[in-house]
Amino acid sequence: GLFSLVTFVVSLLFHLFVIQIGVKLNTGIRAEESSPMIKHNFVHSCLQEGLYLAGGSGCVEHNDVEEVGAEGLYMVRSTATVRHNGFRNVKGVGVQIYGQSGGLFENNEIVDCGMQPMAIVQKSSPSVVGNKFFMNVDSETPDPAKTLKNVITHGPDCAAAIHNNLYYVYCKPIGKCFIFKQQR
Repeated sequence: GLFSLVTFVVSLLFHLFVIQIGVKLNTGIRAEESSPMIKHNFVHSCLQEGLYLAGGSGCVEHNDVEEVGAEGLYMVRSTATVRHNGFRNVKGVGVQIYGQSGGLFENNEIVDCGMQPMAIVQKSSPSVVGNKFFMNVDSETPDPAKTLKNVITHGPDCAAAIHNNLYYVYCKPIGKCFIFKQQR
């Protein structure tokens, strides 16, 4: 009775003040030095990271992260399994894997990121497999080699396994979409 009523009122107030009025959080979901199970969340309109994982492992599945400022996902010193998520309209880097992170990044969608879809840096070595990257370019004929090089950047000290990803490149001037598949 009373607990259900209080829970309803709190969720209603949260919906009214945070979602409708537009209060923006710095980070949507933050997990540090733990093994979280982050599943089935909708993260929208954060100033910095949509999902922030520091240390530990865990599982990040079936989340939608949209319209965030810095990174859709920021992983540092983490070996999490990240699969079946959507990262859309990120102003910075869609996914940043940083600081000796590993883990598995599989079957995710990264759509329209401002700076670049994915960056793997500082001795990180994740497996990046079976993902879909969607991007817009201002060219009539995209260069596959250049396009693929700019999608996932990684430092010389990184040993990332990157293969079987699909790249959808929409050329705005001609209104045509090209699909590239990378295998390596």
